[in-house]
Amino acid sequence: MIEYKRSGFINQYPPLNVLNAAEKEKLYKKEDLHLYVHIPFCRAKCDFCYYLSFPVGNGNVPDEYIRALKREIRLYSAMPELQCKRIRTIYFGGGTPSLLDERQTEELVHEIKRSFRMADETEFCFEAGPDHDISAQRLENLKSLGVNRISIGCQSTDDAVLKANGRYRTAASFYKAFELIRKVGFYCVNTDIMSGLINQTEESFLKTVEDVLLLGPENISVYKLEIYYNNQLFRRLREGNAVLASDDSELRQVRTGYRRILSGGYTLANHFSFYSDPKFEHIHRRELWNGADMLGIGLSSHSAVNGCLYQNEASMPAYYKALDEGKLPVRRAHRMTGAEKIAQKMVLGLKNLSVDRKDFYNSFGVDPYEKYMGILDVLAESNMVEISGEKIKLTAEGALFADDIVKEFYLPQHKGMSLAHMQRPSENNIEVIDICKTDSRSEKE
Repeated sequence: MIEYKRSGFINQYPPLNVLNAAEKEKLYKKEDLHLYVHIPFCRAKCDFCYYLSFPVGNGNVPDEYIRALKREIRLYSAMPELQCKRIRTIYFGGGTPSLLDERQTEELVHEIKRSFRMADETEFCFEAGPDHDISAQRLENLKSLGVNRISIGCQSTDDAVLKANGRYRTAASFYKAFELIRKVGFYCVNTDIMSGLINQTEESFLKTVEDVLLLGPENISVYKLEIYYNNQLFRRLREGNAVLASDDSELRQVRTGYRRILSGGYTLANHFSFYSDPKFEHIHRRELWNGADMLGIGLSSHSAVNGCLYQNEASMPAYYKALDEGKLPVRRAHRMTGAEKIAQKMVLGLKNLSVDRKDFYNSFGVDPYEKYMGILDVLAESNMVEISGEKIKLTAEGALFADDIVKEFYLPQHKGMSLAHMQRPSENNIEVIDICKTDSRSEKE
């Protein structure tokens, strides 16, 4: 039996003894904030696109939308909760942000820099479509504004595949845009390609991989075509006007593609993207998946700030109305529970390829292996994760199935929640192999 003696009054924990001079510099240090700006306009919408965007043909991004973005930026910059933060990364996504003209881009960038404190080194990523809007002058303007990372969509270098998927751009337009981007000289270029496209064979996909490797972008991202119920491709498939390749077929494409990219001198940065050197890793995405705060500006943008998840209005009239009234255009929100934060650390950490056990323990007071021992042992036996004293890490093969693996760590009430999309047909049970090996069995797959 424990004997208690009323030994002393406690009014502080941890004890004041933990205070030290070395940490006093952290008192007023600005926390990092990552900024996303949504430009929901494009020349024409690809059939597989499920993002909220509006095709404008040969028109321009409305100035009314630029004015609304600037109002939203100013509202946030006045909030005390954000004045202790500094902008570490900026990401202009869409839609097609390169549809902005020089004046519009300058107005937005100057508003951001006037309104927020910027980090000494800011990663500034700008998505560009291979359209006629991409000129040397336009790219020079972006570079002068501080853009140091360009992300350009290739998807495929096979024009027949692009046409079958309702993409109006061609391989030639991609090559032309990439050449211009290289001539202007941005620090980092990311190229997106897609697997499992309509009418895409393994040979066609691997040809795209080889074509992109020849160009040598600093980053390569590989996205799986997913058919969500809100896009044109779903309607075509439902009406029998297209055929969706099986999961097994798509897996063969991407498994062989990953192996080729890795052998080409690239390293997995996360479960779907690669870098040629660690210095080119996409800081914006890495830090978001490490739990950093992100502020989303623009129609339907998502944010994750101070333990809250929230999303802006998805209707343009509602978005404009809120800002005209001097209000933040937030449509819905959720304050995360302690249990959700623990699950999030596993989910996003593994999408970033690994979870640091010491960092996890310091955040939540529990070792991730002890908490999730059952499922982690099963994943390790299946060659999906490797468990060491320092990290819980996805294997190269596990990276292919990351979005399935992380669902094992969802809280029970979240397991049935996902965006509605069409499932691919399945041919056979999928064999688990090591994609880094190149033995005869693997080469035949």
